[in-house]
Parts: sequence; C-alpha cells; structure tokens
Amino acid sequence: MKNLIMTIAAIALTAFTVQAQVNTDVNEKTTVKKVTEKGTTVKTKVTKNTKTAKDVLKVEGDDKQDQKAMRITDLDENNEVIENAEMIDPENSARMMANEKRKEMQLQESIDMQMEAAKKEKQMLMDKKMQMEQEMMERRNMLMKRPEGMSKLNKDIDGDGIK
Repeated sequence: MKNLIMTIAAIALTAFTVQAQVNTDVNEKTTVKKVTEKGTTVKTKVTKNTKTAKDVLKVEGDDKQDQKAMRITDLDENNEVIENAEMIDPENSARMMANEKRKEMQLQESIDMQMEAAKKEKQMLMDKKMQMEQEMMERRNMLMKRPEGMSKLNKDIDGDGIK
C-alpha cells in the first residue's frame, strides 16, 4: 500500500512538472467619453471604450534553462454606451425665448420707425407738390394777365398754331 501511494505521488509530481508554464499579463486601457450638445434640449452620451492587450508567455515545463518561450498577444476592443440621455433645459429654453422676444420687439420698433419716416417723407412731398402747383398757378395767372388796352389772347382750338 505504501508503495502504491508513493508511486501515485511520483506520477502526480511528474505530471505537474512536465506541463507547460504560462505567464499571463493583461493591460487594460479604458477611456470614458462624455459628449454633451446644448440648445433647448441637452443630449448627453457617455461611452466607454476599453482596449485590452493580453500577453501570454508559454514556456515548456521541463527543467532546462534558456528554453524557447512563445509569446501570444490577444488584442480586444470593446465599445459600450453607458448613458444616452436627452432632456430639456428649462433655463436655456427661457433664455432663448427671451432673446427671441427681444429681437421681435426690436424688429417691430424698426418697422414702426420706417413707417413713420415714410409718412413724414410722403407728407413733405405732398406739401412740396402743393406749393409747386400754387406757384405754377400764380405764374400762369401773371402770364395770362394782359396790360390795359391789349386784347385778350384767343385760344388755338385745334392746336396747329393757326387761328
């Protein structure tokens, strides 16, 4: 029995030492990006980008020195969306509405000022036209008025210049 246990122990120890040695090195780099768009709605997207480089160094399991080692590199990239949210920003929305109202009021004031200026210009042109017509009537009357003793002008009816 004693020999049987010793034989099993010797076989087990031999089997474990014959297996290859494995050294694993894992490098993991994680980048978290947060993108936010502003306006009346705030869109937030948080993504997690994980790059993993797994190096495995395999050496045969015997007791020899300066053994040939095999290096196996496994690259893995994982993109994951952690948060994807959309919400309305009431403060920014109120600010934008106030700005829009202010611009609308300025536009209305500008339109009113232009209308008033156009009315003034139209009135000025009408006054000038009336004044010119009055001066023309005065000149016509002055030209039509003949000194005493002169006969009145006869109008040319057909407009050919011959009476």
